[in-house]
Amino acid sequence: LGIIVDLPMSRTSSGAVQKTALAAAIASSFIIISLRRRWRRLEHNSEPSQRGPSISSYEALIGSTPLVKLTKLSGLLGKGREIYVKMECMNPGGTGKDRAALRMIQDAERCGALPPPLDPSIPLQQSRATTTYDDNDTSSHKDEGENGEDSSKPNVAIDESISLAIARSQTGGIVVEGTSGSTGISIASLCAVRGHAAIVVMPDDQAKEKRALLNCLGAVVHVVPNAAISNPNQYVNVAPRIADRI
Repeated sequence: LGIIVDLPMSRTSSGAVQKTALAAAIASSFIIISLRRRWRRLEHNSEPSQRGPSISSYEALIGSTPLVKLTKLSGLLGKGREIYVKMECMNPGGTGKDRAALRMIQDAERCGALPPPLDPSIPLQQSRATTTYDDNDTSSHKDEGENGEDSSKPNVAIDESISLAIARSQTGGIVVEGTSGSTGISIASLCAVRGHAAIVVMPDDQAKEKRALLNCLGAVVHVVPNAAISNPNQYVNVAPRIADRI
């Protein structure tokens, strides 16, 4: 991709417009070049001549994000000093958490804590559990109390989440993550392409859009009341209990 720009830079208002157009063209060309390079890498990783386990399109786009120099800020630091930004937002999940999530899942598969992943070239078998998921299934769970005691029968909500995850797992593997951020989205995305089920434990003060996104990715969303980390029913503390119960 080549771009030739020949714009006379004046001090008039038209000059400001031209500068803006130039900046937009440069930014657009950078994005297009980055996407083309990443697509070439994806095609290379998908070549049949390569041996070993195949990878999904999602996984092939993780990593190798562009490094961008901040020219103006670097100029303020003086000669020989430069500032670069690693564009982790260009991972498929929009976050650098994709890297950590992929490595954790791969390590768990390697050591036997999770079953081997499905071949991404084979379509997943659809089932009622993965195609008719209703957000109310998990949202209707009775919340756990803030004083370390269940407001319903012990472990009922946990057992419901585990049952949903078992029904959704294509490999028999289940990943449990306690998160209020983007890690859960990365975990859910990777579990979806590798055939595992994901249980994401999150506090009830999170945005409904985040919960809806996790549901669309096939994760079982286990919602608990927001509480201090010292509370045994805080989401980070509930996640290990679910994993132990599995």
